[in-house]
Amino acid sequence: KREADRERGKKATFAKAIASTRKHDRHLPQAIGHRGYKAAYPENSMAAVRGAVEVGAHAVEIDIHLSADGVVVLSHDPTLKRCFGVDKKVADCDWEYLSTLETLREPREPMARLRDVLSWLCKPGLEDIWVVLDVKPDDDPNDLLAATKETLDSVTETSKPWDQRVLVACWNTDPPHHTKARTIQAAHEFLPTHPASLVGFHLGFARHFLPIPGLGMSVLHRALGGGAQGTRFLEDVHAAQRPMLTWTVNDESWMEWCVRRSASDDGDARTPPSPDDLATRLFDGVITDDPRVFLQVCSRWEDELDGRQTVARRQTTALGALWEDIRSTAQSLVLTVVGSFFLFVYTRAGRFDYFSDAKKLKL
Repeated sequence: KREADRERGKKATFAKAIASTRKHDRHLPQAIGHRGYKAAYPENSMAAVRGAVEVGAHAVEIDIHLSADGVVVLSHDPTLKRCFGVDKKVADCDWEYLSTLETLREPREPMARLRDVLSWLCKPGLEDIWVVLDVKPDDDPNDLLAATKETLDSVTETSKPWDQRVLVACWNTDPPHHTKARTIQAAHEFLPTHPASLVGFHLGFARHFLPIPGLGMSVLHRALGGGAQGTRFLEDVHAAQRPMLTWTVNDESWMEWCVRRSASDDGDARTPPSPDDLATRLFDGVITDDPRVFLQVCSRWEDELDGRQTVARRQTTALGALWEDIRSTAQSLVLTVVGSFFLFVYTRAGRFDYFSDAKKLKL
């Protein structure tokens, strides 16, 4: 199993933490723009994708749905109401109609297709930018991922193969489409050379899928802040050499927590990371609405680590770090209790793909 994990993990090297530009043996989580640059532009628009890259994001996370005529489009919601003000489902509209819509949020932007994003990423200088494809659980996963494969195959100008630039993020909820981990299986069937990850908000649910070889994890940040349980989960994911992403981190205190957690066994940002820490505690990527702010937080942390901050700033940071550790642990414990309740209710109702033995999943 470990050999299989290592072999499949090789595909996901682009999704791993990266070396600091200041010090090559220091690693930092990659900045991943949530729905592009949601803090500044209409979500899942080309402006949001471009904006995220312009402020330094290493990757963009985008949500995909399927139009009535089989076009892979960018949309978080299954309906057009929230973003476009139209009371229709994406799946009921063809691309000819969808292409006429503009976002309610300024600056008003048209709906984007996956093809548009891929074509833009083929431009010189963007070779290292990669994509998290969030596969929403509203379409049949076979239909959606078959269309995704067709789109990826049709955009050939990339200087790197798409399986070195695209990670498939899979939800596994809401039958009938997503029973028996059909999203993960469809990703393996249609995009077998692409790395995949499970998206979840409960550690118990996510841990259930760890036996699947090579499967990365993308977990709600608050679920990982609950002390020993979150630490053990991170250690297990990284022992298996899987990509470990967390979402959606918008509060600066949580950003700091992610960075500190990534580099020090005791959470002290001033302690240089050891090789063991980097192997077991590292977040590979932080998904955030504002990648610019996250990168600023990373820079401040490096200033502190390098002794560039004032004594007053270091004292303030140390006290703040202690308080944030306490707060994050408390919030995560509450989330664990609430999440466990809803996990139980949803599982009993058949709304979670919580099959009896993940090891038997055929990949």
